[in-house]
Parts: sequence; structure tokens; C-alpha cells
Amino acid sequence: MRRFLLMLLGSILLFGGSVQAAERDFSVAIDTNISEQRQPSNTAYYDLLLAPGAIKELSFILTNHTDNDLRIAVNPSNATTSSSGHITYQPLTENQAPTIQMTNYLQIAKTVVIPADGQKTVTATLTMPNTADIGLLAGGVSFTAVKAKQDINDKVQLAHALSYTIAVHARAQAQLPKVALSLSQPTAISLPNRTGIAFQINNKVGRFVNDLSGTASLTDIATNKPIMTTTFKQISLAPNTSWPLTVSRKNKQLPPGKYRLAVHVKTSGQTQSWNQLVTVRIARQDQQVRRLSLWLVGIGVISIGAIAAISYWVISKSQPNG
Repeated sequence: MRRFLLMLLGSILLFGGSVQAAERDFSVAIDTNISEQRQPSNTAYYDLLLAPGAIKELSFILTNHTDNDLRIAVNPSNATTSSSGHITYQPLTENQAPTIQMTNYLQIAKTVVIPADGQKTVTATLTMPNTADIGLLAGGVSFTAVKAKQDINDKVQLAHALSYTIAVHARAQAQLPKVALSLSQPTAISLPNRTGIAFQINNKVGRFVNDLSGTASLTDIATNKPIMTTTFKQISLAPNTSWPLTVSRKNKQLPPGKYRLAVHVKTSGQTQSWNQLVTVRIARQDQQVRRLSLWLVGIGVISIGAIAAISYWVISKSQPNG
């Protein structure tokens, strides 16, 4: 049994150790019964080796150390890659969901109420996919304290406090697949005062990729002149996820044309390179401005012509005949 502490401080991912509570009005201990483990006994999260289609129950014992009932929201979560290139188990909206999601295979009660000075056992049911070649299925169970408070209108509002996640990893084979990365098709995007080249590095298999480093450089194909280079390091990718990156330079607007994006990466002794063509077109706003300018010029020319014609007609009429 492993004991962890849930409190009102912030978002914490549990990988071992204990946390001391700083709030006296909220204290919940979480016990997990981790019995079947691939990892050594000191591993403080579920890392399971299960057969395809197997069903496994995971138990979490929540203990309330306060004098009041506590309401806890419980949700499954996926391991995802944040825009900054780090692993997170929280359901952040800006993170793309993995192609194989733990949340599709892990079922658990949505909300539990722990009585004052009492306990509540929460059971999650993990159903493994029927195929064995998924690699690592990574996610977790998130516990979020929900505290009711009254506003000036005596309306009850729910304020989420701490979201606390215990990781759950599962696989059907002991050997994980080899690292397999790919590069998405880059696209030119319009940013304030500059042009950006956006693309994604994709982790195509069920395994974590750690300590990824590399460079991304852009070259003008017409002149073979380097335009800009971006370096990155210590990037981590969750299984079956992508990491978005944009290459740009301050106050650098790229003229329309064809460019070559070269990306070189290194991780765990493995290197990989890609070269992709990207086309920069005139921005839609610039096209609209140019159309408006041409339209105004056309109106000006027509107006001048009309004024000249009217003036000529007036002058000709004012001349005496004969």
C-alpha cells in the first residue's frame, strides 16, 4: 500500500513521496494497492503487464481527515504532450489527445463523497485493447477536490481546487516498440509582424520519447540562402502524441515563394532528419489590401476621365458657334 496526500495547493503528478498539507480545512489521503508490477517495489504508480482483452480492477482508498464531508471528482486522463514539450496527465484543452487514449479503456466513478473522518474505496476498471501491438497505454486517474461555497446571492458554486493524478501505464508486451518519429507537412502561418512555419513532430508508437533535441532551419529555395534556425532540447513526447513547433523570427515577413524546412532530431542515441517543401503565399489580408488599392486606383482613373470629359463638354458648349 502506498499513501499519498491530496490538498489545496495546485496540480501535482504523483510519482512517489508524500506531500505535506498546508491547508487545515482539507486533507485526503489516497492509498493505492499496487500488487502486480513490472517495475521494482518502490514504483509509486501502476505499471501493468496484461494480456490483450484482459480486465483489471485498480483500487484507490480515499481517507477524509476532516470533520466535514468532502466531494471528490474522479476522472480518467491521458498522458499528453504539452505545447512546451513536456509530459502532462492533466486534461489540458490545448493538448492534442493521443491516437490511442487511456480514457477509452479506463472506467471509473465520476464523483465520490467521503464522509467526515471516514473512507471511501474507488475502483477503476481497465479493459485492455484486443491487440497486443499497441505498445504502452499511458494515462492516469485524476482526483479533484470540489468545494462548495456560497456567493452574495446565496447561490452554491463549485470551485475546483487541487487536481491530483496517479499515473496508470499498461502494456500487453514486455518489449516496447522502437522509437518511430515523423514530421507533419509544414504550413506557413501569419503571426504579428512575422511569418511562421508551423509543423509537428509525431511520436507514432506506444512509448515515451525523452530528451529529444534538434534544430529546425528554413532555406529560400530560389537563392539557397538560410533564412532562420530554431533549436530545441530536453523535449519529451507521450506515447502516440505530437509536439507542435513554429519556426519564426521577430519582424521577419517572408516574401511569397518556395522554402525548404530541414529538421534534425536526436534522442536515445538515434538521429533522424526530414526535408519538407513549404510554400509561402501572399497573406489574404495583403491580397485584400492590394485588391482595394487597385479598385481605388481604377475609380480614380475613371473619375479623372469623367471630370475631364465633363469639363471638355462644358467648355465646348460655352464657345460661340461659328
